[in-house]
Amino acid sequence: MDGLHEFRSMDFLEQVALLKEIETGKDAKTIEGLCAFLEDPIGDDAVDTMVRATLRVLLLENEDQTLEGLDRENAAVRNFCVGIVAEKGFSKAGPRLLELSGREKDPGALLGILRAMAEISAPEFLGVFQKHLRSEDPLLAEIAVRMIGVYRDHSSLPVLREIVAAGERDDRYETCDVITWSAINSLAALGSPDALDFLVEEIHHKNPTARRFIHESLVQIGPDVLDPLFGMFQKGDRDQKIMAVNVMGFMGHEGCLDVLIQALEPRDADPNVVFAAYDSLGNIPSAKAFARLLKALCGERDEAGIIAAAGAVDKQIGHGVVQSPDEIVQELKACNQGQMENILRAVVSAKAVNLFEVLYRDQALADELIERIAASRDRDVVEAFRTGLAGIGDPRAAKDAEKLPQPGEEDTDERAKLLAIDDSGSMLNFYRGVAGDLGFAATTAENGKIAWDILERGLKPDVIVVDMNMPEMDGIEFTTRVRGNPLYEGLPIVMATTESEKSQARLAKNAGVDAFLIKPFKAEVLSHRIKKVLERGSAAT
Repeated sequence: MDGLHEFRSMDFLEQVALLKEIETGKDAKTIEGLCAFLEDPIGDDAVDTMVRATLRVLLLENEDQTLEGLDRENAAVRNFCVGIVAEKGFSKAGPRLLELSGREKDPGALLGILRAMAEISAPEFLGVFQKHLRSEDPLLAEIAVRMIGVYRDHSSLPVLREIVAAGERDDRYETCDVITWSAINSLAALGSPDALDFLVEEIHHKNPTARRFIHESLVQIGPDVLDPLFGMFQKGDRDQKIMAVNVMGFMGHEGCLDVLIQALEPRDADPNVVFAAYDSLGNIPSAKAFARLLKALCGERDEAGIIAAAGAVDKQIGHGVVQSPDEIVQELKACNQGQMENILRAVVSAKAVNLFEVLYRDQALADELIERIAASRDRDVVEAFRTGLAGIGDPRAAKDAEKLPQPGEEDTDERAKLLAIDDSGSMLNFYRGVAGDLGFAATTAENGKIAWDILERGLKPDVIVVDMNMPEMDGIEFTTRVRGNPLYEGLPIVMATTESEKSQARLAKNAGVDAFLIKPFKAEVLSHRIKKVLERGSAAT
């Protein structure tokens, strides 16, 4: 390819043709000439970009010449070759990278070196990453923290703990930076008792995003973290107990069963802990859990708690863990009339189709349930139970299905719209019931990400009720995103959470929440709060 020495004098199309010919032929002899254009660029951005692209193709196929490039005095060539090493993972570059990491002063170039070292992950690189754990450059610190987890370097545990704890300082807890996230991941990767104990201790981290990462890590770790979780449930404050119970529920491990049942036993048990325990018990198939949940359904007085218990019983029936249907009917019918009405209301609100099919065996209960389903005017509720009736498949069920509003007959489009967001299915069912009583059509989402997708598909809610702690996207992040979009200017947002710390209320207010509700709360309290924020919104316009 002798044409390179005339490259600068060529017109654009000739330059393109020559570079294409070099790239196709993969002639390693041209590498030196192309490197010269890195040292002294052509000056045309398009041509310089094509030169780099052609050189990249050649170097990816030529490890020796890439390694030689690491020794070049010219920084542009050297850094380009470091990038090739990172992309290809040339392991023989290890000694040169070590030497470069010790003398490179430019943070950008040093970051490239560390990225190349991360791709190779040679044992001798660990000391370099340890050195940069407390770097003032956040990009260098992040890659160093991340690699501690890759190396499973237990000696760096104190630094990882320090990073996560620092994220709770008054001047930092409102945001979760990438270094904190990497430290949480590395602690989980270490997997030592000390590392796991610390993650559980931070189960109620001040920052909701960091908290979400910790919960997800604990769930992924699984049974190895059960003992510290049980300990947190015994000794923790209310918020920590709730978080521990939630994590156990996401795990769905049978080893959590006794602790979750224990959460229901004390007479003075916190309603939020009990609510979380109902939800979690529904995820663990067990005859023991089913019996305790059925007992709870007969004894629970809190409206949201009854819905949670009904949903959990429904899950257990769906798992196939169930006693005789007739025995279930008789046990529930033994409740007083007022409680039985609450249970039937909860079955409808929770869309507990499996439990519905059991109760449907009793004619009187079946008639009342059909009446309540039809009166709900909720499209999702009606369709869920219509499907359940179709599954029963007898003439009585077919006749009852005809009593329900037919597809297209619901007038939900004319009602005000409530968007409810919570990772607890029981809470979503509670919101759905309250929305119906208020004359709202409810749309529900299990986390902020799903809710945001719903908004982007065109839903225009009149009010949003959002939980703070959720997977994928928490309530703070969701609210911040909504407030940053002019399409949703003035949209009322109520945040509901079990959080009792004032710092969490400040986070909600700073994100743009209009009202803040501490769980547990009655339906009347939620109704009052929704009406208030809607009135304020109307007054503002």
